[in-house]
Amino acid sequence: MTKPQLAMASGAGLCGTMGIGCGAYFLSENLNSYVDTTTLTPSSKTNRSHLQGDGFVVLNINGDDAHWSTVKEQYNKLKGKLGKESDENPNIDESKLKELCQEALEQEYAEGDTYDQVIKWCVVPVTVTNHLTQKGFKALTADLLNNEKYKWMVSTYDNGHDTIKGLEKISGNSSTLINKCNEVGGKHNYEEDFYTDLISLRQWCFVQY
Repeated sequence: MTKPQLAMASGAGLCGTMGIGCGAYFLSENLNSYVDTTTLTPSSKTNRSHLQGDGFVVLNINGDDAHWSTVKEQYNKLKGKLGKESDENPNIDESKLKELCQEALEQEYAEGDTYDQVIKWCVVPVTVTNHLTQKGFKALTADLLNNEKYKWMVSTYDNGHDTIKGLEKISGNSSTLINKCNEVGGKHNYEEDFYTDLISLRQWCFVQY
């Protein structure tokens, strides 16, 4: 089961159990871009195509100099691991990082470490909040949570699936949820657990009009 399918399944399970009208709100953040991979050509089954489908902007090998500099700095600082030589070469320059990304981007997509690594090191740096906002989602506010349409997000959080790491319960307190959403929403794609937090925040911190 892929990450999009996993998130969809967990959300659907909660909606059925709780008997609430979750609608589209429990679905994975990349539902809108999900396609049946069995219908794709080999060239469109690559990590690159999946990144683009997930709404990420792949770094340009011949441009994006400032972004490459940022990513390279973070790669060395956080001891990034991309490619077979990663353990032997903990500190790399931009040209080597570009080479590793180019190779990884053209590999056939598969759930697992390589895709997680290209999200970290081969796309234009972006925060969870910015990524979801760019995809058309709106961050929760106190006003939104006063709307009957969205109150279930607070009332069902404590028994929900894919809740935000470090926030097991909110005990019906909307401010607690919003504050954690704002905190985790500032996480960048190259930081640990970015994709996990992306799924959690999509479910509990953002709505789609």
